[in-house]
Amino acid sequence: MCRARNILVLAFVLMAVASVFAWLPCEQRFTFIGKTTGEQCWFYLEEVQAGECESNQLFAIHLGLEKPLVAVTHFREARGIGWREQLFRDAPPEPFDTLSQTDGRYRIDSSASFSAPGPDTAFQNWYDKRRTSIDTRPDATLWQKMRKEMIDPPAFEGATATLIWADPNGFYKNYSIRQAIYYRASGYLVIETSQPIRAGYDEITMHGVMIFKVAPATQP
Repeated sequence: MCRARNILVLAFVLMAVASVFAWLPCEQRFTFIGKTTGEQCWFYLEEVQAGECESNQLFAIHLGLEKPLVAVTHFREARGIGWREQLFRDAPPEPFDTLSQTDGRYRIDSSASFSAPGPDTAFQNWYDKRRTSIDTRPDATLWQKMRKEMIDPPAFEGATATLIWADPNGFYKNYSIRQAIYYRASGYLVIETSQPIRAGYDEITMHGVMIFKVAPATQP
């Protein structure tokens, strides 16, 4: 009888442990695939979400129009070998430079550079007061509104930058820059952001991607 009770207790413990490890926060990860040549072109970006929000999707963004045209394809199964190369079957990819950070800034050329914007302490204080309680923590509706209205672009020097597109699931305030890619021939700049704040009860990450059209003051 005692042995049966011990086995039953152990089963409950294992179930509890399994339930803890079964839940994983949602984690995003982006992969830049490339951009076709020309002014009216396609930019391809893959987003993988791990954890509870497990998904895999491809963003195809048509640039060069009055407004960008965005098509999203969701993948449920593994794709065949060479599927990325097929995206450039009709137009070749444009070469790009992966920009490196020096003294906190990313250099486009000898006179043009940018960095992540300075911290918004007022927003951070507002958020810190509310995040510890379920009753005051921002819900999905509020996060959607803030993601749309609160976009702080990078701090550019020596260049004029126009925001062309931003991933609507990213939150662009108090972020850091994870990666920056510059298409020198066409002047497009792609910035991947890292956001430490998570949204909702699922702890969803709000990393993002922004695409700018950049006109440096001087050409290299």
